[in-house]
Amino acid sequence: MALTATGAEADGCLPPEGPAFTTEQLESLRPLLIDVVRSSGLPPVAAN
Repeated sequence: MALTATGAEADGCLPPEGPAFTTEQLESLRPLLIDVVRSSGLPPVAAN
């Protein structure tokens, strides 16, 4: 599942008003998301 804006737009997943999060917000959440994934025991996925 791609988290890129272009991928979501191509899939029609984004509302017309645009993404719910700005790039800056997503970048600030990245360490938290990485920590959550690591602690969940899921296999690592390649980050693009």
